[in-house]
Amino acid sequence: EFGSPVWWARNLPSAAGWIGPHDPLQSTAMRMDGKLRDGDGGIYSLMAILLPGFGSFRYPSKLLTFVSLGISGLAGLGFDRLAQSDRRRAVKIAFSLAVTSAVLLAGVVLSKPQLIQAFKTFVPEEAASSFGPFNANGAWSETRNALGHGLILYAVAFLALLSYPRTRTAGGVLILAIITMDLAYANRRLVITVPQSVFEIRPEILKRIDEAERLDPSPGPYRIHRMPYWEPTGWTQSFSLYRYRELVEWERKTIQPKYAIPLGIQYTLTEGVAELYDYWWFFSPFLGNRLYPNQPPDPQKNPQVVYHPRKGFDLWNTRYFVVPAVYANDERRSFSSFTFNSEPVYPTKVQLQGPAGEAFFKEWATKEDWRVLKNKQMFPRAWLVHDVEFREPVTDLNRKNREPLMLEMLYADDPFWTKKGQAVLDMRRVAFVEVADRRALFGFFSRQDPAPEESAKITLLDDQRVEIQAKLTSNGLVILSDIDYPGWELTIDGVPSPILRVNRLMRGAAVPAGDHTLVYTYRPRSVLIGAILSAIGLLATAALGLGIVRRPFSDELKPQTLLA
Repeated sequence: EFGSPVWWARNLPSAAGWIGPHDPLQSTAMRMDGKLRDGDGGIYSLMAILLPGFGSFRYPSKLLTFVSLGISGLAGLGFDRLAQSDRRRAVKIAFSLAVTSAVLLAGVVLSKPQLIQAFKTFVPEEAASSFGPFNANGAWSETRNALGHGLILYAVAFLALLSYPRTRTAGGVLILAIITMDLAYANRRLVITVPQSVFEIRPEILKRIDEAERLDPSPGPYRIHRMPYWEPTGWTQSFSLYRYRELVEWERKTIQPKYAIPLGIQYTLTEGVAELYDYWWFFSPFLGNRLYPNQPPDPQKNPQVVYHPRKGFDLWNTRYFVVPAVYANDERRSFSSFTFNSEPVYPTKVQLQGPAGEAFFKEWATKEDWRVLKNKQMFPRAWLVHDVEFREPVTDLNRKNREPLMLEMLYADDPFWTKKGQAVLDMRRVAFVEVADRRALFGFFSRQDPAPEESAKITLLDDQRVEIQAKLTSNGLVILSDIDYPGWELTIDGVPSPILRVNRLMRGAAVPAGDHTLVYTYRPRSVLIGAILSAIGLLATAALGLGIVRRPFSDELKPQTLLA
């Protein structure tokens, strides 16, 4: 953001009036006032727009590894050159840095009260983080320690350089030891451990969901949506030496995806660069109707609500929502759309009733800050329809080619998303099918609703195979709300059949009347090609190794000659 002209312009009062103020400290990707973000217009912003996935893949962090290695190599070469050909200059540099560190350290120690007051003045109170409120005394201590660290490092380097010509080997070893200890000390906080026992218990939220399923079993497999980014509100108000451990324990308790996937949890959405562009369309939040639709639009008292398309989560088989306990009108904590036709699993309604309930919720929101809701509008993982609407396949990344269809499919007409003249489409009886050649399917579908005796039941569901038992009284379309990704193959009663792209990204099959077994199998060609190339590489490596072993060294290539 500091490389953006928008950020720099907002430091000028005259410009801030028409382009808006700086982003709030606890900002998210969506600005409620519709203004540009602080980082817009910069080089990073431009790259995020032009390069697919750049914004979420954290390219700078990955490039930083190679940049650091390159700079380290150059620094090592430069040090060797200074120490060997211009040692006096190297000694002067080390001495100057040591003196500078000593002077700055003395200034920091002598002006402790003034510096602490300056920290308190220039750092706003809302600059709290998950590690607690801003600590001015701690900031001063860190500054003092950093300068003391530098003073010791440069002083030792100065002494090592003085003795370098006489004891080159010992001096080099000493400098290497200094650098090693320096890096270990500077990065000691990045070495974080958590007891293994934390990972050997079933997460608290899964226990609550297990109990809810025992009382009311799901008719089939289901998904869970865990809102991705939030932490307990109380963490910003208190300091803890064990916050990293508390963070791991809390994230695992609340089934943050990286912790619960090994437990067999199927998530609706796990935010990251691996999610498909079309899949994001079902869930991306936007500014919906006013928070209180019956009141006049006042930006301060009645702002627009950040709305997550509820129908998208319903379509993708979401049975449980894991959301914050404390609501806020941003994409991290706005769970308004998840409350319709949902019932609380935990905390329960009884726990939140009366004065005792208020006290319980206050403590719960501060320390735990999570709740579980059960979705009553969940679509099954597989269902069937007889009414379809054909659409041309969308293969590019053009927004205009997707938006009308997605709006038509996801529009729900709830209090936070209403549009005059817009009809609500019942996706339980109609589906959108994208095919290039419709002739093979003409006359196959009717306009009738599914009959009560018809069904599509999943009998097996794993990562590479899905089996469905379908019963139809007339020809129809069996929909599976799993992603239509290259590599999946379909057989109906053992006969290979084409997979239809349904509802933008789901898998569909045209099934004739009667009882049938549908089997989806994941057999991507890329895996076969990769296995063949790996085998060729291993054979080539073995052949080269065997040839080198059998070929004797010439006099010029003998190891002792090379060493000499």
